[in-house]
Amino acid sequence: MKKRQIFFFIFVMTSVVLISAFAHKQNKNRKIIALKIQYVQDAPLFLNDSLVNKLLIQKAGYKQDQLKDELDLSMLESWIEKHPAVAETEVFTYPDGKIEMRIQEREPFLKIENEKSFFLDRNGVSFSIPSPMIDSLPKVQGSISESEFISLVQIIETLQEDPFIRQNRIEIIKHETGYSMALSNLPFIIEMGQVDNLSIKINKLKAYQAYLISQKEPLLPKRINLAFKGQVVTSN
Repeated sequence: MKKRQIFFFIFVMTSVVLISAFAHKQNKNRKIIALKIQYVQDAPLFLNDSLVNKLLIQKAGYKQDQLKDELDLSMLESWIEKHPAVAETEVFTYPDGKIEMRIQEREPFLKIENEKSFFLDRNGVSFSIPSPMIDSLPKVQGSISESEFISLVQIIETLQEDPFIRQNRIEIIKHETGYSMALSNLPFIIEMGQVDNLSIKINKLKAYQAYLISQKEPLLPKRINLAFKGQVVTSN
């Protein structure tokens, strides 16, 4: 009886090994039948399936009907992530021969407009894409170094936290002595100086705008200066 149990156990284990080896060989020889591309964002701005497929074919040598075992998933991911608009990529394979690629685009948060224009995302990472035009993004001009990218993002985030500012398109110019700003719904340039105490300066701007609205025929300045403590200085 004991010998029978041993023989039965050996038979079962041998069968499992053979079946596993056969399945592994079948899976190894299985061809890729389809590639599904999914984007983390509902509506990607810069990428589309045609562009991603073109990158995979030209750069990574991907083609349908190739064996799954010939496919280097990490290489596919790294090639797609070389595209400036891509933040992260994950590739999955399934036993039936299908491949799924999930792509997260970089989301442009502000645009720097100089001789060479480019975008920054919320992490201060720069990337350059020739299209599309995104007119609603805050724009920044001036001599800006890479070390200032994070602080620029923080400035814009602080401005956009205020409902009054958020109703406007924001344009900022960096000068040697500080920053100036134009808001799409206001007819004057706003001199901010350095951006310390930015929330206080925003409140001064809102108070001045409320004052103008209260006047029957306000004399609109060309510029206002918020850099002085406790006051708003205007000039024409």
